[in-house]
Amino acid sequence: MSKILGPGPKPMCVSTRMNPNNREQVDNWISNFIVYGFVQTSQKTIVNKTITYNADDVIGFLDRMELLDGDDTQPVLTALKNAQQTFPEMKSHGIVLVLTDSPASDATPWSHRFTDKNAEQSCIQLSLLWRSKLTFLLSLPNGTDFSSNGVDVYRRISMTNHGDTFFILNATELKEILLKVIGFQYFSENLAVGYGQTEKKQISVTVDEEGEETVFYLITFYPSDGLLTVSKN
Repeated sequence: MSKILGPGPKPMCVSTRMNPNNREQVDNWISNFIVYGFVQTSQKTIVNKTITYNADDVIGFLDRMELLDGDDTQPVLTALKNAQQTFPEMKSHGIVLVLTDSPASDATPWSHRFTDKNAEQSCIQLSLLWRSKLTFLLSLPNGTDFSSNGVDVYRRISMTNHGDTFFILNATELKEILLKVIGFQYFSENLAVGYGQTEKKQISVTVDEEGEETVFYLITFYPSDGLLTVSKN
């Protein structure tokens, strides 16, 4: 039985590698999967890590996973940093998915000074170094203060590498996001990115080869903001 977290962070890194074959086509773009489980209790810290090279093994690992009770808040940023320091398996241009039901206990107030050397800045530096894209999938308890640094830090980090933050209501919604959002954007190139839009905005994108590329629009919003109106001209 794989014993990893609950509550706590569950980072998964998908390391990518592009391999042109003899037909000048690209295949085998996934180099490996790194699943890093982490939970901290008042007595000890438990880490469970697996590295595999196919998706079936990842599913098998998750099927056998046993959730353990931990502290109400977890050092999610530390776990995220450690997950991306799995050498030599970690590769550049990785897709990093962070699943957690905890605010980050190691978050600090936002600061633009890298001399502070806090956990948030370490995560940002690593994501820029690896050129990885971070996506946070959050299922936070009722009563969580979404404006606190422990939650807002996820938004701040994801903005630095054009990632995103999703607030998950249930398992069905998580499945929909993984299949219909992450599944379509696993190796995407960002043509236009905007955050914190509060007014009407027109978005125009230009593709290199018209007719041969597909452009997806990903729009996320806080539930308290209500539904958005999107028009196609």
